[in-house]
Amino acid sequence: MAKNVMVPREAIDTVLFGLPGKSNRQCYIKIQLKSGESYRSVTFDSGLEACKQLRRDLNLPRKEIP
Repeated sequence: MAKNVMVPREAIDTVLFGLPGKSNRQCYIKIQLKSGESYRSVTFDSGLEACKQLRRDLNLPRKEIP
């Protein structure tokens, strides 16, 4: 059974997206935490470009290393 999980932004390490099967019509988001845990979203019917945009929206800005 699926459940909603609230994840603080500071706990997120990486936001990825994937395609279930061989179709570009569906996609999902996967959030990897700094602790090593990961969470996968439900499958979206909005298409590949929509998931790419959602991943960009969720990604934290990277800090430059001096």
